[in-house]
Amino acid sequence: MEDDCSLCHRRRMEGTEYCPHHQRAFKNLEEKYVSWEKALGIDWIEFLGRVSVMKETGVWAREVAASQLKESRKQGRPVHPS
Repeated sequence: MEDDCSLCHRRRMEGTEYCPHHQRAFKNLEEKYVSWEKALGIDWIEFLGRVSVMKETGVWAREVAASQLKESRKQGRPVHPS
């Protein structure tokens, strides 16, 4: 449905493609990326690839990372606004 989160059955938040759980996970990923980029010099796609397979990454963050990675690869460029 139009009002569903792009990753689950929950209602998405207005102005986003995600429900509150996935939106919070996305924001957390964005915040953590800043540190990783500064420390490791990696881009958004590499960051997503790494965190999506880490056992420490939560389920919602892993789902968001996989979705963002897929979208970035489909478009041939990072989706993240860096």
